[in-house]
Amino acid sequence: MKLERQSFLVLERLAKPSAHKVHIVQTLSEALLDWKPSMRISPIFAVDRPHAPSTSALRGRRRLLFIGPVHPDALRWAQRNSRLFVSLGLLNVLLLPNSRAEAAKLLKWAKEKGLLYEAWDLENGVVKKAVFSEAGAAPAELLKGLANLSSMALPPELSDAVGEYCPLMACTVSRGSSFPSAMLQDLRQIDNYVVETVRELKGSAGENTPYRVLGQLLSVNAGLSRFSSQTFAGTSPIMETECHFWSNSLLGIGVATLGLWHLNSFLEQTLGKARIPERFARLAEIRQDVPDLTTLSINDPFWTADHLGRLEPLAREYEPLIPPLTYFSGRDGFKSTATTLSAPLACVSSCNSPRWSLLTLTHEVSHTIVRSVVSELYPNLGEHRERLETLDLIERKQGRSLLEEIRRLLLVSIVRMDDVYSKRDGALEIDEESLVGLIEHWQREIEEILVHVFDFLYFYGKDVDRYVSGIWTSWGTIPNINNRIRDYVIRSICAVLSIHLRRPSGEESARDQVYRTLTRIFTETNDEYVKKAMVYIEKHWEDEIRDRVLAHKGVVKIARTFLFSDAVATALRGDPEISGKAGKKEGYTLRAGYLDLRHIRNPLRFLEQYTTSKVASATASAWIFYVLAFCVQGR
Repeated sequence: MKLERQSFLVLERLAKPSAHKVHIVQTLSEALLDWKPSMRISPIFAVDRPHAPSTSALRGRRRLLFIGPVHPDALRWAQRNSRLFVSLGLLNVLLLPNSRAEAAKLLKWAKEKGLLYEAWDLENGVVKKAVFSEAGAAPAELLKGLANLSSMALPPELSDAVGEYCPLMACTVSRGSSFPSAMLQDLRQIDNYVVETVRELKGSAGENTPYRVLGQLLSVNAGLSRFSSQTFAGTSPIMETECHFWSNSLLGIGVATLGLWHLNSFLEQTLGKARIPERFARLAEIRQDVPDLTTLSINDPFWTADHLGRLEPLAREYEPLIPPLTYFSGRDGFKSTATTLSAPLACVSSCNSPRWSLLTLTHEVSHTIVRSVVSELYPNLGEHRERLETLDLIERKQGRSLLEEIRRLLLVSIVRMDDVYSKRDGALEIDEESLVGLIEHWQREIEEILVHVFDFLYFYGKDVDRYVSGIWTSWGTIPNINNRIRDYVIRSICAVLSIHLRRPSGEESARDQVYRTLTRIFTETNDEYVKKAMVYIEKHWEDEIRDRVLAHKGVVKIARTFLFSDAVATALRGDPEISGKAGKKEGYTLRAGYLDLRHIRNPLRFLEQYTTSKVASATASAWIFYVLAFCVQGR
């Protein structure tokens, strides 16, 4: 079943008579030339028909069926007597049966399979009648919990946010009754997070304040609102729902949502369940034979031991580290918070190209995990006692545990970084006030270095060319990229340095590899920001870049030795479904653009192979989302 090029399904509300009319156009511009205030539109793709459909396909008396969510291969049998299309909506398969008997057969099949459906009786495109399946109700206990939350006495700062959240969650869960049970469980998890956050605010005088909780609630509400609008627009009754992603305002992008969720679920099932922050925290239990990490030779076997791999997380229930709520956002782009993970709206029609590849999500997931790790390293700067203990740790020659020694290495590295960047003559006199300033100033850069190394080692499998190509190509979408080039060059070289730490000239080796890949990217794309990065390396290696990379080296060591585990990485990148028959390199035998129901286990490896096109394509991107939505085995 071959996915053909897109056309557009347009729905218009008629003034007289009060009805709706549906028609098909070949391009968006064609629809815009005759746009009416009540119009909505979504792309559709013909299956096994090289020529795009036209409005003539809807003339006369016809029945237009919407069924989903289902892989089109399950309806291969219907192609003999029905014309078949697919969309990105949750009711993703559209059919034009040749007879009413065939339409009845299809609706009976949908009911037996427990799928959502909607059927429109058309007369020259005008909808005369619509019948549809009913979505299930939200679980009673969840509705009761939302009712209790809505009636809770709250500070004025929170009452409006909670008042928005409760009906939003109720609507989302009830409309999502046809989703996989694991996705509904994720929504329950978000609800538990909101309830517990509000209860903690009322029950204690801890770190939570009304304004901090408000910020968390606003993040949840924004993500949930986009998720619900994008996913459930186009569900029954289709004529009464609307998606605020206007190029998909008729049918929504439920298939894309499912694909993004499956990708995120894979990360949760692999890297998230490895519980890296919990393993890292257990380094505090190691108190014997702890070396001085600031002077230990890089050739010592200690630096290459799998410290995380030999530690198991404590046997208790943990909240997932990977944010469960995934959605698309034109404003947020690639971004992670405690409860949400977003991708740019442009990915919906362009994710087959490296610039908009969903692989960029790995950087945001890395941020989520690294934030949990560094929380174990930084002192509570608001506590006088912890500030004094931190000053004492910097002066000492060794930490009392391995975790404390890693903390000391981090603090010493921060001082070195500040010395280099400020070009200070002589040592900085550190007191409580300057300690707070140092940590707050360098906190973001420390996290970025750790994240880049983490991303490179785990998700890119130490493949320098693929890593540098991936991040620098995706950075081309950043509006103010020219202001960040120097920082990005340093971070890229530091990430690659993680595999050259034991070499006498490892910094130069990392620089050369980064420069070679940048050269290739510029040859292929002629992107000016890439050229500026190359010129920066050429002109400022000796007087600036080298010293800054050396100052970051302690942070790179922490990421490479104490955040990376070969055992965890092997589980993350493995996939028994990959075959060596796909070409010179091993890969999937899926045929790009063909809707064959072939399962994959590792969506990251799939994306590596199929998101390399130089030209963005809505059809190719739709195919990628269909594979992610319906072909990923596991959760």
